[in-house]
Amino acid sequence: MKNLILAALIAGTSVSSAFAMTAGQLSEVDRIEAQRLVPSSDLSNLTPAQVTAIEFLLTSDNLRAGNNPVGKLKAILASN
Repeated sequence: MKNLILAALIAGTSVSSAFAMTAGQLSEVDRIEAQRLVPSSDLSNLTPAQVTAIEFLLTSDNLRAGNNPVGKLKAILASN
C-alpha cells in the first residue's frame, strides 16, 4: 500500500512539473485553431494573459457565427 501511494505521489509530481514547463504557451490544438482564424498572427511571444484569453476564446461559445472570433483574437493579439 505504501508503494502504491508513493508511486501516485511521484506520478503526480512529474505531471505537475511537466505542466509548469508548458504553462504560458498555447497547446498545439489552440495554436492551429488561432492560425486558422488569423493566418497572419504571430503566436511566438504571447503573455500569460494573452494565452489565457485565447484559450478562453477557443473553448467557449465565442466561435459561433455572429460572435466575431477573428476580431476578438486580433484584439487579444494586439494587447501586448
